[in-house]
Amino acid sequence: MSDLQSNPKDCEDNSDRKQNKKFRKYRIALTVAVCITLVLLGGALYVNSKLDKLQKDKDFKSTDVQINQVPAEVQEFMDGYTNIAIFGLDDEDGKGNKEKGIHSDSIIVASIDNQTKQVKLVSVYRDTYLNQADTKDSSKYHKANNAYFRGGAKQAVDMLNLNLDLDIEDYVAIQYDAIVAVVDALGGVEINVEEDEIFHMNNYIIDVSDVTGKRTQEILEPGPQTLDGVQASAYVRVRYTTGDDFKRTERQRLLISKIAEKAQSANLPTILSIINNVFPMIRTSLDKDEIISMAKDAGAYSIADTTGFPFDKNPDAHVGRMSCILVDDLVQNDKQLHEYLFEGESYTPSAEVLKISAELKDVYNKDVAKK
Repeated sequence: MSDLQSNPKDCEDNSDRKQNKKFRKYRIALTVAVCITLVLLGGALYVNSKLDKLQKDKDFKSTDVQINQVPAEVQEFMDGYTNIAIFGLDDEDGKGNKEKGIHSDSIIVASIDNQTKQVKLVSVYRDTYLNQADTKDSSKYHKANNAYFRGGAKQAVDMLNLNLDLDIEDYVAIQYDAIVAVVDALGGVEINVEEDEIFHMNNYIIDVSDVTGKRTQEILEPGPQTLDGVQASAYVRVRYTTGDDFKRTERQRLLISKIAEKAQSANLPTILSIINNVFPMIRTSLDKDEIISMAKDAGAYSIADTTGFPFDKNPDAHVGRMSCILVDDLVQNDKQLHEYLFEGESYTPSAEVLKISAELKDVYNKDVAKK
């Protein structure tokens, strides 16, 4: 996925555009329906004995999460949904249990309708310039993926809630050596490969193969085809076609949907294989009772739709030497987000979002004036 170096200086200037010479592990966050819910299809009682394989974040307390004071009618709509943050960590050394010092190069909000069990996925573009929810500096702004680097999952969740007026209280963080195992265990996934993706996929296939030790065939022609784990991880890394990083996040969400769809019909041995191999690569704030509760309705979950945030943006903006995505009107973007996630809601922004939106507008106008 991302070709950024995992270094604090990466977010400071355009040097982060340089491609890493080493293999950058795939930037994909598995949705709750994939990494938690659908791997529980083997049965709640059996899975209960396997949940110790998960890395439970005992320091993360939902009661400490920052949530804006939104109007009562807005909160009433959100109460009908469970919103979970999913982070794909820029974790080259595989130490996914780190709390800080790792960028979340994939940031996805999974919103679950508690009644229909439908899941909507929203990719928050990692380069979006947002308030960092830094308790020591409330005026600090940076790229969205920098929040996890500075303050771990807690600050990253706070950042999402603060800027998007959401009520996320839990998270799932995924190490990047999970996708090959999941896709291979499922026997591959069918993806319609476009002509302009082939060259880049084949380059990434070499990198993935070198690191994993798993060899596969190059992609020879466009069209629908079954991709194995190495090919799928190469697919979601492609970012140099039309659409750049925005198209890359579309590929991520498409792959998540394909995995979820195929896993729904997977047999018990396959599900247990995924549990044994993937659970150790997951860190989460969810406890056993919450996961088991979700597992009871595992077969009912489905991914209804996916999109990216922000909706209206300037993708070629600069703040100082830092290239980023700037939002002209955060309030309007949040309104679109809430209408998308919580159908029927009449969104009224919190005081916090109104303040952030005004500050971002000033930054946006300054960037426009320089051009």
